Amino acid sequence: MGNKITAGLAGLALVGGGAVVGVNLANSGEKPAENPADTSEPFEPTPVDSGEPNEPADNGENLDEEFTEADLTVEALEIPAGLSAEDFARTLTERNLAVWKPLQNDEFFSYVLTEFGNGTPLADTVRERSNELAAIVHKSTFTEEALSTSNVQYYLKIRDNVIFASLQGWLITYESGNPEDIEPYDGGTNLISATEVSKDEAGGREINMVTQQYDNRDLNRMGTKYVNSIGGEVSFNPLTYTVNTVVVGGVEKISNIELVDTSQ
Repeated sequence: MGNKITAGLAGLALVGGGAVVGVNLANSGEKPAENPADTSEPFEPTPVDSGEPNEPADNGENLDEEFTEADLTVEALEIPAGLSAEDFARTLTERNLAVWKPLQNDEFFSYVLTEFGNGTPLADTVRERSNELAAIVHKSTFTEEALSTSNVQYYLKIRDNVIFASLQGWLITYESGNPEDIEPYDGGTNLISATEVSKDEAGGREINMVTQQYDNRDLNRMGTKYVNSIGGEVSFNPLTYTVNTVVVGGVEKISNIELVDTSQ
């Protein structure tokens, strides 16, 4: 069964693995467009100097263990007000895992394979399901107004394509029968630090957050054939974000998020 799905996915131009979000956009000179492109289009990373892959840090509870796909609701994924800056930032990074980790199972693998047998392109099936879960995380984490701004759409465009590509990477390498796939592709984000810069009377605040990607590409083909096929290296360098939040009904939501250029 793994060989069939590998054959079906092998021809896809993958965005890359979980570390694609580490592309050094801050140094690329690119700015968010006023009208960002549809997130269904592949994100093309800018070639950068990549660091070494990182091992996952101990960031508390892993959402792939805490949540099943059925548990992924807006209410379940909302971030309660009153957390420390570090706990808020850690929860935010873990929410990204909630979009695709619950799909790493035999049931989803079989579903994709069945749809492929029915004539549905594999990428379409993966994109549809990952977009459905991403929409839940968007609504739970960001204000409605923020979701229409260019900064947030730019951030989510990158993140959602990373999730889409990471899920494909897992499908390619899961029970593939290929001896290069010692372990299925997996990855995520480490929280390096979080600092509260300011806070208003209502509980909204500005937080500086530094994150870093990790994955296990050295244990599967994502580190050779597929990742290298995108035409540029991906970055494991730390990325700094400025996050602005507001408190609505006891829930802390993001009103803006922006990648900080730390090259100056």
